[in-house]
Amino acid sequence: MKKSILLLFAAFIFLACENTETISTALQANLDTDFFRAYSVTAKANNADQMITIIGNSDHEVFKLHTEWKGTGLYEITHNSPNFVTFTGLNGKAYTTQTPGSLGHIRIETDDIESQRLTGKFEFTFITATDTIKVNRGIFYAVPYEIVDVVPD
Repeated sequence: MKKSILLLFAAFIFLACENTETISTALQANLDTDFFRAYSVTAKANNADQMITIIGNSDHEVFKLHTEWKGTGLYEITHNSPNFVTFTGLNGKAYTTQTPGSLGHIRIETDDIESQRLTGKFEFTFITATDTIKVNRGIFYAVPYEIVDVVPD
């Protein structure tokens, strides 16, 4: 009996020391009073123009972050910069930061080149003729990306 207890205790100690690491991909943000969380997140990085597009999908909504891809750093969003965001809501209404007055930033905090995964934060404001929507506490975490070599038109 003592051997069984000792063996069980040793097995418990061995299993408790096991290092299990799970990478969970995420993209989420607050849109004014609404919360968006993507069920799937992917990205495509274009070597030719050094841009990356991160796409987060939920059941009926799509969030797309388009930004320069030159390593970690802060990438400013203005209505005429190469960095912009689009969001298509439940009702099919589309928003973009490519309108005058829209501004914010996307921060790439880690770019794990070996595993091809990005992590970062974002915040900005969509401005339309009838709406102003503040997006804050936006994060993308461990988003896998595919590198493509597409020459822009």
